[in-house]
Amino acid sequence: MKYIVNSLLLLVLISTTIFSFHFFSQKQASDRLYTDPFVFSIIYEGEKALGLEEVQRFSHEERVSIAQYNYLDEERIHIYAANLQADPSLTLTSGSMPDTGEFLAEEEVQTEGSHQQSGTIAFPFSQWDVRYYPMDAAVNVGLGDTFYVNGVETEETLERVEAYFSDYGEVTWESESISPFP
Repeated sequence: MKYIVNSLLLLVLISTTIFSFHFFSQKQASDRLYTDPFVFSIIYEGEKALGLEEVQRFSHEERVSIAQYNYLDEERIHIYAANLQADPSLTLTSGSMPDTGEFLAEEEVQTEGSHQQSGTIAFPFSQWDVRYYPMDAAVNVGLGDTFYVNGVETEETLERVEAYFSDYGEVTWESESISPFP
């Protein structure tokens, strides 16, 4: 009887440890993606179209990273960012920042299609496959209406972001955290 109780206690402890590790690693990954950036949406109005060149030019002028997250499925996220160098949440562990036709990932991956991996980044252990591409790689994806701004140092920068993008439509800022974890 004592053997059964000890075995069950050991099973509960192991299960709790595995669950806790999984939960906290997913939380760290979520925090990396969703805590720091300012998020805004554009409700497009009028005939003026927002293009990749405009986003890239503005991002470089303001020294911020403006990104769009594309969820391919529950575990794969492709992030198309203008000015990846300005993103303070990115830490290269090997390689270099991507140029046209390249991407960053959290680990070495098999290259597919025309894109080659240029480096790896520090990213918490998770079930997610996160890849960062330069904004100009979004040709078959297109621009959506939700953007993530990283590297903002002053409130005036956010005001300039809103002023610039309001030429294309109504800009609304997300007021609450979008992280799936509290």
